[in-house]
Amino acid sequence: MPFKLVFAVALGLLAGQTSRSAIIWEETGSAGRLPDQAQYTLGAGPLSGISGNLLDLNEIDLYRILITDPQNFSAMTSGESDFIPDPQLFLFDLAGFGVYSNDDGPGIGSQSELPAGHTFSPLTAGLYLLGIGRFPNEPSSNLGLIFRQNDQVGSPDLGAGGSLPLAGWTDDVDGRPDLNTEYFISLTGASVSGIPEPGSFLLTASALAVTALAFTKLRSR
Repeated sequence: MPFKLVFAVALGLLAGQTSRSAIIWEETGSAGRLPDQAQYTLGAGPLSGISGNLLDLNEIDLYRILITDPQNFSAMTSGESDFIPDPQLFLFDLAGFGVYSNDDGPGIGSQSELPAGHTFSPLTAGLYLLGIGRFPNEPSSNLGLIFRQNDQVGSPDLGAGGSLPLAGWTDDVDGRPDLNTEYFISLTGASVSGIPEPGSFLLTASALAVTALAFTKLRSR
């Protein structure tokens, strides 16, 4: 087989892996509530959503995501009837410092939205922590509450708890224990945070090996 053709086949295999369809991450076990406990979103490719459950009233789920397009990054909870009725969303940098948060998004009732292109949107691409919990469970640092308290998109309160990283939560949700537990977060401008799946890695390695072998054989003729 001509080297150019072999090389083209290998590139095609690689392209197929890098252009895979968007991923919806499903919570595995129970995601943690602090930065070093955040659940990795594994795989390769864009991340279009996260689904999970908050089994306890004061449970918090934190996910590690890769924001690839900061100005177009957004996160919004689903308002379907069997989902959590009043969630909150929080974005932190990888060290646990607050970026922005929301309780009730504009025009979506008690659902939450971290909008794209907002004044408080993340400024740089990179790894971040996305959190979800029930209202009014708020994140706090060793100096107090991290975010300014309102129903709008909130920024860190740098004069108080927002000047330090996430250390805990207020855990003050009261209500019936049989409330809906499921949630779904739609995402834009984000990818998974983890390494490629083993199958993807092996296919990529095989493609490169085929290319190298063909090149070696052609050079030895």
